[in-house]
Amino acid sequence: MRSHPLDPPNATEIALAVAAARADGRLGARTRFWGATLDEAHARRVVAGQATGTRLGLVALHAEAAWEVDVLVDGGEASCVDWRPIDPRRPGITSDEARAAAQACRASPLFRAALAKRGIHDVSLVMVDAESMGGFEPEKYKDRRVTWGTVWHRTTEDDNGYARPVQGVIPIIDMHTMEVLEVEDHGVVPVSDEAAPLKNKEQRPGLKPLDVVQPDGPSFTVDGWRVSWQGWTFRVGFTHREGLVLYDLEFLGRSVLKRAACNEMYVPYLDPNSTQYRKNFFDWASTAPVRSPTRSPWAATAWASSTTSTARTWAVPASRRRSGRPCACTKRTPASSGSTTTCAAGSTPCAAPAG
Repeated sequence: MRSHPLDPPNATEIALAVAAARADGRLGARTRFWGATLDEAHARRVVAGQATGTRLGLVALHAEAAWEVDVLVDGGEASCVDWRPIDPRRPGITSDEARAAAQACRASPLFRAALAKRGIHDVSLVMVDAESMGGFEPEKYKDRRVTWGTVWHRTTEDDNGYARPVQGVIPIIDMHTMEVLEVEDHGVVPVSDEAAPLKNKEQRPGLKPLDVVQPDGPSFTVDGWRVSWQGWTFRVGFTHREGLVLYDLEFLGRSVLKRAACNEMYVPYLDPNSTQYRKNFFDWASTAPVRSPTRSPWAATAWASSTTSTARTWAVPASRRRSGRPCACTKRTPASSGSTTTCAAGSTPCAAPAG
């Protein structure tokens, strides 16, 4: 049950939203949905008594087309309120697509032939991770939604395949048709003979028990999605793109942040090796969430994008504030010329961060 408009969408709301999108008639039977995101601006209006219901944003992908679909769920009913076409090459890779791409590789004669050159004949022990091209797609595939695969080999089903990379073999996969378009072979590199079993049958001897206990219970309290601890209060949320999100962070009743999240972590590997040079993960938007601490003063920066504009929300550190009060502003730059800056209610206008 939803206790606050900023709570993450629940299973019932997501099911109603997906059903409404399918019932609209624009989607085919093989449509995939890449996440359901709470419309936080609408949720804020609900908090202020200016709107009702829950508005969700879906990314729907079908064959050669894709849409962003906004659905309003209210009173147990759902209706589509907006459809926006997007580049069908843009949506990230879902977990089921990644598994299907790996299976397509294992079934490909081209892929099997490349493995056989390396003495690998049991493809059931071969792992393939579908990874984003990141701008390195071949020119001849520029109009396709393509990915490439990194290849790993296990000695047994319990082996850690990531200890045994198969260098030099690069399958290129069309993520719409699940067709292996080609397999690049950059030469045979010996695969390690060492196994790395994930299951240890024996524990290290001499270890004594370590107990972490709180006889009187934890120092924090949780009420639904709201957490209170040592004068701090905040609401917890999650999105499929960002993972953990914190809302309305306050200390002793004083607003500190309206929203905090790590929207993306970009990892350019910068390895010129023929197998590695494409690695430049957008770890959340492209595939799955990976989070790491950041030392940046803009650690609370949240980025959002659409086909027409880019929005940036920032929390400015004390050295950059115009007064002692925290500030939270959103700068929106449309695709057309001009820009506007708006600030959250009760916040102090901020100077935009350099760059």
